[in-house]
Amino acid sequence: AFSMGYYESHQVLTPLTRALLDKDSGVQAAASASLLRVGAPFSVVEGTLHKLLQDQNPGLRSIAVKALGNGNGAKVIATLKLMLNDPIPGPRIVAVRALGRLGGRDLLSILTRTLRDNDDAVRITAAAGIVKILDAKIGI
Repeated sequence: AFSMGYYESHQVLTPLTRALLDKDSGVQAAASASLLRVGAPFSVVEGTLHKLLQDQNPGLRSIAVKALGNGNGAKVIATLKLMLNDPIPGPRIVAVRALGRLGGRDLLSILTRTLRDNDDAVRITAAAGIVKILDAKIGI
């Protein structure tokens, strides 16, 4: 499913949409990432990702957050912001990285608040995201 996201969108939408129903959660996450990468609306993968983001396995939650980072729009950002509250650092790190990659000065306040996270890696990732946004916006 992951490699299908690099083909033309009209060639992969049907098989990727079917893969969202696969029994394997990893396949579902990869299909979600690929669909978002080819420009599918978040609504297509929202239910699948919501289920994966609630999973007990923090590794699977991290993979789902990474998939989410291939999207854009207010719902994607809102969901990434929610994942900043995950009890395990892994999904928080991936969410912070995705927010930094999405960029936008409006995300600076979120990333700045994340500098107070209790995990060093989350804070370092937030700082890197802030620098990336500022560099893109003002060329520091």
